[in-house]
Amino acid sequence: MNKIMKTSLTAMMLVVAFVTINISCTKQFDAPPAYLAPNIKANTTIKQLKALHAVSGNIDQVKTDVIIRGIVNADDKSGNLFKSIVIQDETGGILIRMEGSSLYTSYPIGQEVFIKCNGLYLGDYNKLIQLGGGADMTVTPANLLTIPSPTFNQYIVKGTAGNVLVPKNVTIDQLSTNMQDTLQNVLIKLNNYEFAAADTSKTYANASTNPPGSANFVLKDCSSNTVTLRNSGYADFAAIGVPNGNGSIVSVYTVFGSTKQLTIRDTSDLNFNGPRCNAGGGSGGGGGTGTGTGNLLNETFESQVVPAATPFNAIAITDWTNLAEAGTQKYFARGFGTPINKYAQISAFGSAQATLTSWLVTKAVNLGSFANKSLNFETKAGFANGATLKVLISSNYTGTGNPWATGVNWTVLTASFSAGSATGYPATFTSSGDVSLNSYSGTIYVAFKYEGADPAGSASDKTTTWQLDNIKVSGN
Repeated sequence: MNKIMKTSLTAMMLVVAFVTINISCTKQFDAPPAYLAPNIKANTTIKQLKALHAVSGNIDQVKTDVIIRGIVNADDKSGNLFKSIVIQDETGGILIRMEGSSLYTSYPIGQEVFIKCNGLYLGDYNKLIQLGGGADMTVTPANLLTIPSPTFNQYIVKGTAGNVLVPKNVTIDQLSTNMQDTLQNVLIKLNNYEFAAADTSKTYANASTNPPGSANFVLKDCSSNTVTLRNSGYADFAAIGVPNGNGSIVSVYTVFGSTKQLTIRDTSDLNFNGPRCNAGGGSGGGGGTGTGTGNLLNETFESQVVPAATPFNAIAITDWTNLAEAGTQKYFARGFGTPINKYAQISAFGSAQATLTSWLVTKAVNLGSFANKSLNFETKAGFANGATLKVLISSNYTGTGNPWATGVNWTVLTASFSAGSATGYPATFTSSGDVSLNSYSGTIYVAFKYEGADPAGSASDKTTTWQLDNIKVSGN
């Protein structure tokens, strides 16, 4: 009897083990936790809150149950902001002073926040209104203090993540230095601006000094309208050379006294790839080889919002194209590490699509008159099993419509790609090396084309996960 029981128990254990192993080898995807909206609503707009601070230099405590709601439009990820985030709603924007670093890990761009303002303080830094956690009245003017980190959850409640803010297209005449200007601390876009010719050989800030120094640049358009761009020496892009073309700039609009001032989140906020205002004109035109160094494109994907869990966000960059030619999978924003490094990622794995072809195409890049032009990017291939990533270039794509449309010509470029790993991800990204673009001129587009498959069964799978980062086009 004991022998029979032992045999039966052994058989049962074998069945359990088989089922466990079989389940573990099957593709499984955990469903993300359901989003639970916070039990809070705004009762005041940002414009109404700012109206409580009427006199520059004063500090005013909020003593009523005021609740505002906003979306983070700028954080401290790049280091160009310090101990602060900026939020905006439909009526305006405001800077929130917070004690701490790496605030972007909890309050990234695109994060919805509700702020319970009762007990907080309103002040201004030379007419730029801010919300803080206290006041130092021993100095003149009084100093607005940060919200202490232990009290963040007392005052700040997080809502939805991954909200997309579209910058407001404005002209310089629409911006004022009025402390109550509704465009203050709002994400805006100005067109047809450029750095002064004398500044195009400089970097965004003074990263080599000790301590690093901030830098102010006067940008101008072709009608000689000007605006100030201010960058911190602690920004991670401080040592990068500024672009020497003309184009659009996305920024948070700020003021410093009577000065109209712009704050960028990172270098992807500038699209200065077009010809300068005086390109081709004047009596002193040279031989057309260009001078200095031009950063014609510099995309690090750090402006993308990466939620902590699925669903992840498709790459969304102004004037870029992210489309699936076959199948439905697009390039998604992903990140890894501490602090997080963001990149574009594409994979056919789990798509159940017999054929997957996806395109990520840059915005227009004007190669100007540089004698030497080159492309550089980085890749990493994980769980490699046959899906390919190619880099292509086109001179006749228009930036709109399907990049694979009839009549659009693409040429495959020769570059170095990650060798990949069949069992995981390589430890580091692989540089493409400097891919020469010297045979091209005018406006070009660069495309990254993924080709994979995940049909029923496994014999024909091509599901390599490709990660793409730090896409740069340079001229000298």
